[in-house]
Amino acid sequence: MIWGERCDRGSGTVVAAGLIGMLVTLLLTVLALLAAVRASTTARTAADLGALAGAGRLVAGENACAAAESIIRANGAAMTGCRVAGSEVTVTTAVSSRMPGWPDAIAIARAGPPIQPTGPPTRRQPGKLPVRRPAMTSRRGPPPPRIGAIS
Repeated sequence: MIWGERCDRGSGTVVAAGLIGMLVTLLLTVLALLAAVRASTTARTAADLGALAGAGRLVAGENACAAAESIIRANGAAMTGCRVAGSEVTVTTAVSSRMPGWPDAIAIARAGPPIQPTGPPTRRQPGKLPVRRPAMTSRRGPPPPRIGAIS
C-alpha cells in the first residue's frame, strides 16, 4: 500500500466520537442547570408557603415555627431557620441540588398580617381605570403670562 491512498480511513469514527462527546457534555451541563433551577424553585416555594402558614398560625395564637416546618417539609425542603418578630414570621429553607459539588439552594421568606389601608376606601369599577383630576389651584398664585399672548 502506498502512503496517502488510504490515510483518511477511520477519520469519520474519530469525528463522530468527538461530536458524541460534545453532545453528552452539553446534555450533562443542561441537566445540572435544570437541577439547580428546580432546587431553587422548590426552596422559594416552600419558604413562601411556610412563612404564610406560620403567619396564619401566629395570628391564631399557635406555634408559628411548627406550622411552617410541617408545610416546608411537605413541599420537599428543609427548614434551616425560623424567627418570629412581633406579628411577622421569617423562615429560611434549603433544598439539595443533588449535583456533586453544587451548593444547596437557599431561600428566605417573610410573612405577616396584611397592611391596613389608611385612607377611605375607593370605589373602582371593574375594567375602568381611575380618573386623575387636575389640581384645583397652585399655592404659588396664578401662572405667569405667556410671551406673545394676546390679552
